[in-house]
Amino acid sequence: MTIRCATVLFACIGSPLLAQQWTVQAVATNAPGVPSACSASGGLQTQTTPIPNGPVAPGGWGAYAGTAAATVHWSASVAGSAAAAGFEVVATATAGTSLGIAQALAVVTLEMTVRSGLPTPQAGALVLRGDASIDLDNDGTFELVAANLPTAVPVVVPPAGLVLRVNALATAWSGFSGPAAFDVTSLVCEFFPGRTAVARFAAGWPSAQLTATCLGDDRWRVEATGLGSALTPVLLVLGFQPTNVPIALGLIQLVSVDAWLPGGSFDFDLPPLPPGFTIYAQGLLAQPSGDLLASNSVRAIWF
Repeated sequence: MTIRCATVLFACIGSPLLAQQWTVQAVATNAPGVPSACSASGGLQTQTTPIPNGPVAPGGWGAYAGTAAATVHWSASVAGSAAAAGFEVVATATAGTSLGIAQALAVVTLEMTVRSGLPTPQAGALVLRGDASIDLDNDGTFELVAANLPTAVPVVVPPAGLVLRVNALATAWSGFSGPAAFDVTSLVCEFFPGRTAVARFAAGWPSAQLTATCLGDDRWRVEATGLGSALTPVLLVLGFQPTNVPIALGLIQLVSVDAWLPGGSFDFDLPPLPPGFTIYAQGLLAQPSGDLLASNSVRAIWF
């Protein structure tokens, strides 16, 4: 059995006064040459359900045929101070029979529009987690994919709304017999009006990583780690300017040295600062030989 699903969840979180004004709406569109549809084939049964273009009301589509199923589901809800919406694509196929293999495909292109309901533009941080693709400005180019998530990017939501374009695909295939399989593709998007955007900025040595994780509100954890090697975090460098100064193999200074902290993991409560204030961070990690490696940099921008 093969299972593949893609999940997209959007949450717009604002102050209590603005909470009920934030909304997320969805419009289904067809990508060129890739019609949005659910299709399933199990044994001698086949079913295809097209997904029509246009505004998407809460609900779903599905195709079911014997031992295969493909579904697309959209829902919207409001809870407390968050206006949330969910979009899910799932395909499942159990083992085929003597009548044939089981296969399912669900594909859809969705435009998600985040609106504040306010007459003025709203700046904030768009936080994205997961491993799906997203077109940030709906220009046809998918800027964010699994390789650069998680991240947080500064965006401005205009009165007409911020449009995010998402392609979601789920496939499943099963022969007459074979091992079960499971695969998940997911994307979680949250917009934080007036919050600080903290995200990866410039690339460093591949095995030396500096990550930033939102712990809630404007509390962030910045952590340096080594990938696939015995690296020990040594310093976190903080600076007000980005730089690019090669020092040695694996050691490129990406941040002006205005302050530094010993160690590799820190939790920061980011204070309110003037809009446009920016600070950068970079990690230094030691190899067993004692040589240093420099991580990527992380940037924080205040609104």
